[in-house]
Amino acid sequence: MYFTLPAWSDQATEAAPDEDAADKIDGPSGGALVLVVEDDPVFRKFVTAVLHQHGYRTVEVPSAEGGWVLVRRLRPAVVVLDYALSCGEGAEIRTGWDLAQRITTDAGTRHIPVLFVTGFEGEVRDRLRNTAFARKPEHLVKPIEPSALTAKVDEMVAGVSGRQARILMAEDDPAVTAFVRKVLPENRYHMEVVANGEQCLHVLRTQPNGFDLLLLDLMMPGVSGCDVLRDMTLTGTAAQGAGAGA
Repeated sequence: MYFTLPAWSDQATEAAPDEDAADKIDGPSGGALVLVVEDDPVFRKFVTAVLHQHGYRTVEVPSAEGGWVLVRRLRPAVVVLDYALSCGEGAEIRTGWDLAQRITTDAGTRHIPVLFVTGFEGEVRDRLRNTAFARKPEHLVKPIEPSALTAKVDEMVAGVSGRQARILMAEDDPAVTAFVRKVLPENRYHMEVVANGEQCLHVLRTQPNGFDLLLLDLMMPGVSGCDVLRDMTLTGTAAQGAGAGA
């Protein structure tokens, strides 16, 4: 049995994450990426633990506005979110409902399935019934059994035509980067780009399970691609699924 209790604090609400929040990708290597948007840290950890046990990678964030940052940056396979979320002063995207509407109406993200996991069952059901969506969100009710959560996420991932492969590209020539972006369709590949070997090693160390493939320029100045490969060999960092190119 699992239950949650609301908690209040005089401390300031957590700030929306910047791009470094992507460093928190966790879970088994190669799993589809699920973004968990939940302001209850206990329930958030419960959801991520269940998803990890079922083979999914996760990245988590406590606010709707922070969730929108990560949806655009990471293009997860599924977004799991609470309906009612705490937010900071002046936040433009304040609730889980606001975030779901933004995801499902933006041309770059409306293909991403959204799953509400919330205690506001009646309100969510009524709003879903009375709101037009390009892709209607699903919903489950707290408290939730792990098997119900993973079954629904499995169903939603299977409903998307092939998950995006996540690629890290280390390249100091913008022309080469532009060419690779052009030939790799966005609907099939999500690419992160770093400009040198030092940045590449930082990303690999902080996101050891974050990528399916590494595209690596061997001749970068300073920390070269060869240095990156040597470090990966010595430390075992992100060795699985890595590729190299001159």
